[in-house]
Amino acid sequence: MALSLAIPGAADAEWDFTYGDGGPTDFSQFNEVVTTADGGAVIFGVFSGQFEGIDVGLTFASFVQYRDAAGAVVWTAPLPGEVGCDDPEESDSAIDVTGVAYFLCRNDLNPDDPVPNSFDLVSADVDGVIAVKRFVGAAEVRSDVGSPSGLLAAPGGGVRLVAPTRVFRSPGGGDPIRADDMTLAEFDAELGEAWSVDMPEEFADPFLRGPLLSVASGQQGATWVGGYLPKPISFVDEAIGLVRVDEGGASQTTIRHFGYGCGAKLLVSNGTVVDVIRSAPDELWVYTCEDVSSSPDLLVERRLILSLDPADGRILGEVAFPDARQDPELNAALESYLLEFDQTGSVASVQGGDVLWRVVGALGETTWERIDLGLEEMGSIPASTESIGDGDVVVVGGAGDVELSQKSTLIGMEPLSTRRSAFITRRQLPALSSLAPARLLDSRKGEVTVDGVAQAIGRRPAGSVTPLRVRDRAGVPDAAESVIINVTAVRPDRNGYITVYPCGAEPPLTSSLNYRAGQAKGNNVVSRIGTNDSVCLFTSAAVDLVVDVGGYLWPDAGFGSVVPGRLLDTRAAGETVDGRQEAVGRLASGDVLRVAIEDRAGVDPEAATVVLNVTAIRPERRGYLTVWPCDSDQPTASSLNFGAGETVGNNVISKISGTGEVCIFTSAATDLSVDVSGHFASDSGFQSIVPARIYETRRGETTVDGAAATEAPMNPAVNQVIHIGDRAGVGGNPNLAVLNMTAVNPQQSGFVTVWACVGDFEEPPLTSALNFSAGQTAGNNVITRVSNGRVCVRSSATTDLVVDVAGYM
Repeated sequence: MALSLAIPGAADAEWDFTYGDGGPTDFSQFNEVVTTADGGAVIFGVFSGQFEGIDVGLTFASFVQYRDAAGAVVWTAPLPGEVGCDDPEESDSAIDVTGVAYFLCRNDLNPDDPVPNSFDLVSADVDGVIAVKRFVGAAEVRSDVGSPSGLLAAPGGGVRLVAPTRVFRSPGGGDPIRADDMTLAEFDAELGEAWSVDMPEEFADPFLRGPLLSVASGQQGATWVGGYLPKPISFVDEAIGLVRVDEGGASQTTIRHFGYGCGAKLLVSNGTVVDVIRSAPDELWVYTCEDVSSSPDLLVERRLILSLDPADGRILGEVAFPDARQDPELNAALESYLLEFDQTGSVASVQGGDVLWRVVGALGETTWERIDLGLEEMGSIPASTESIGDGDVVVVGGAGDVELSQKSTLIGMEPLSTRRSAFITRRQLPALSSLAPARLLDSRKGEVTVDGVAQAIGRRPAGSVTPLRVRDRAGVPDAAESVIINVTAVRPDRNGYITVYPCGAEPPLTSSLNYRAGQAKGNNVVSRIGTNDSVCLFTSAAVDLVVDVGGYLWPDAGFGSVVPGRLLDTRAAGETVDGRQEAVGRLASGDVLRVAIEDRAGVDPEAATVVLNVTAIRPERRGYLTVWPCDSDQPTASSLNFGAGETVGNNVISKISGTGEVCIFTSAATDLSVDVSGHFASDSGFQSIVPARIYETRRGETTVDGAAATEAPMNPAVNQVIHIGDRAGVGGNPNLAVLNMTAVNPQQSGFVTVWACVGDFEEPPLTSALNFSAGQTAGNNVITRVSNGRVCVRSSATTDLVVDVAGYM
């Protein structure tokens, strides 16, 4: 039963909504959000004046709001007048398996509150507020000690938190209660105490400030409580301490890891030294630091995230995160202990920040994918972020220039000219995630891969199929649906082709890469991942194989991966997946062919962008192909370069026209085949653009904006920086880019490496994005991560290089 009256929604609200200014004293702020199993959201916030049909005048009130799966307000319930929590940095939330949401906040808005530093616990479900519980006593001894920990949903329903013991029970008979004694307690949906257990006394330290302990879930219903243990005596190291409390508080196990904690820094910065920031079935992440000083008079600390075994608390290793040059905002968040994870442990954010990080992998293979929200430009300040649905996040906060602490001047004062308004927005996380290039397969003798798997396995026989495990390698997560790989054929015995497809499926009648005897040829491939977390590679001739990974695609996030299917084959005996556009005849020089895409071979009729492999077959002379959406002007860019008489293909990502087609221009007479392997929805976050030239080394040639036209070939073993952001229609800070790279008239055989560089002179990864032979023009499509709006390129041999951009995310 709901505790208080739930007011039906007054606003015609959707997921993207900001409350307007209703009057000079109106103020609203969303502080916390949790998402429900039905795709809705329960939100906790504070307001004054009028909000959703509720009027509290010149005072403050907290409220809970429920929005359904469409984002519409179902009800808003004001909380009792004494509940007023204005600071999102001093609040937390959780939702249990039964769908009950819990909100915790420090109460300091009511000027008549005799205990202004008390805190409140609120429970609610989709029907309304269930209960409100006031904890007093947090300020009875000192106002700077006594904050509760974050909330943790109990495995069977209910919520757990750690708080000063004095807020749970009064001093009386038996052992006295000290100011800093701490207790772990579980509460049910009605906020009745189910059980509690006191923490070991070494966790009570009178010199610590701020939140003392943090909580995370363990295995079999256990709870881990983390805290800092200062030096008990001068010659014993400080330590982080973790207490495993079994279900019901039946038993405790204390684990100490000496040499971590950095207590001196704590006293300087007033930060939390130990924070359990993420928990998963097989990992527990603890953020802390270690003292690496060479002298007792000089404090030098190193920030780190430890991964612990959730069963016994032993250290498994150190979690990798980008260095400060690559992502300064992430490192600043870690330095200040501001990083927060959502309930799934997969999305990290910062209070008031405009950036999210999608976190995948573990330990040394952890990937932190930066996602810019773009809310700052609209004056919106995020307060809480939570995953919702398949691949989305919901973000809440306040829009406006007034800080919450300033709002208190409204009470009995003149109205302010600016106000804050609650906002909510739902964003789809990008469907495509890029990785630092890494080698997954190298069949050649003496060569290595990123993890020692699938290396030096021997030359692949003609007609063979090689399964390659891709998940849980080089940062590709278990959840990945498709993988982006660069496949290279090295010294094949004869002309032939490679087909990449999901293991477990029937090999399709398509080619992913065409090669010539004795040469090294590569192509970028997007493939769905099949059985045993693997993709399969068929080769028609004996060859060495090299495979590098560059990224992956998430399920249900706007990308549709399909088993490769042929959409066009101009040859007399050519066949397509549906009998359309087969045997249409050889194209003449200068021809433009329209290829139907939508609703063929599994491509969604509403798809906005398509992933193709386009192959030129026995062209009469050297030339190129250009692929673009038919309702745009033909660009001056190449999608595929070919030589006379050869068969060569390239991966192409192209926007689809309004008529459901792409157009293909050829500069020389040739046969063509076109295979499809996937498509992007319009809301996937991927932005396909008309291809445009952004880098050109040939004399007399230029780029779309005149920049980066060097008129000098690539110098071997020297990095070239290519700026991508804010050029050719690309946004200012893209996470990744789709490039078509062409080596023109190379002096020797070699390869080009592309990567997201931080410094201009750093060494490239041991991967190849484009392989070429002396004197031959060769191209390849590359999907690369972008760092600070740029990428680095290095060639192993002198060559001209042409780079076109076709999309970004």
